[in-house]
Amino acid sequence: MIEKGFAYVVYGTQLRHYNELVGSISSLLLHNPSAKVVVLAEMADFFSETEQVKVVKLDDTLKSEWLGESNYHFRLKLSGLRHILEKYVKTAIFLDTDTLVKKSIMHYFDEISTNQSVLHKLEGHLSKKRFSRQYENVLEQTFSHPVHGTYHISKIDPMYNSGFIGIDQSHLEMFEPVLWLMEEISQRITFHTAEQFALGLFLQKKGNVLTAGDSTVYHYWHKKPRIFIHEELKRVITRYSVQELLESPHLSKDIKARRPFSRWLKDKTQ
Repeated sequence: MIEKGFAYVVYGTQLRHYNELVGSISSLLLHNPSAKVVVLAEMADFFSETEQVKVVKLDDTLKSEWLGESNYHFRLKLSGLRHILEKYVKTAIFLDTDTLVKKSIMHYFDEISTNQSVLHKLEGHLSKKRFSRQYENVLEQTFSHPVHGTYHISKIDPMYNSGFIGIDQSHLEMFEPVLWLMEEISQRITFHTAEQFALGLFLQKKGNVLTAGDSTVYHYWHKKPRIFIHEELKRVITRYSVQELLESPHLSKDIKARRPFSRWLKDKTQ
């Protein structure tokens, strides 16, 4: 079992998510050359393992077990991270596939403990207008479970972005209540953020939450920047190959993360 490792979970068969994954890992290894990576992937044969990257198959049995009767696919993200912590990595930094690493982040492993975790950033609290609108059917509601306890959702509760998650095996006991609460919330809102809200809420209750911030990773989930980077990833993977990008991370320097001004202007006016 790896003492300190990076974790990715990718499911489904959409090629763009796997291209994202390769770009993210390559940028990670560029800035963190000693990093060890565990990838849980449905299309595990998309690439071969390297000395630093271990690939684990996400099969239909696991998917079915983790989803149950739910259609909230973010259950696979957190269940996958739990699986990696249980079997492969003692202290993990999870990254969403749509992240490009901008600098060394190895030091965050030393910040993770029973009483401290790391998330990407604090986006605000539920009192923020856009969150209070999204969570209007949840605010001031109380959710109770015979095992997991009782939780009252209020405007002072935080909304963290979970594109970066730093936790260790001492957090394993948290996953079941997080999965339960996020399922309850997801049924009452029309946005996808129940996973990151529930995770951030429980991590904050457990201890201190540090944030890595945008200067550490570029999380390009906004539509038009994402489209541009998908084009870039396709171009770079065509020019080199998936395996070359994993084995020679310096090639990821060829990925243009930011749109040139002419492209930004074109996107802005469309």
